[in-house]
Amino acid sequence: MDPGSGDEGPALGQGRIGVPDDIAPLIVYLISEESAYVNGAEIAVDGGFTAHVSH
Repeated sequence: MDPGSGDEGPALGQGRIGVPDDIAPLIVYLISEESAYVNGAEIAVDGGFTAHVSH
């Protein structure tokens, strides 16, 4: 399986496995002053996978 190749099909929200460049913007935000008021949050960076899973 090649990450980001799209071979994963509809099982994933965006149809591919995430790559580091997908997560990097969140990391930059979390280490910035703009996130100073964010705490105890669970932030899903999964390409929409959890939005498609029934609970």
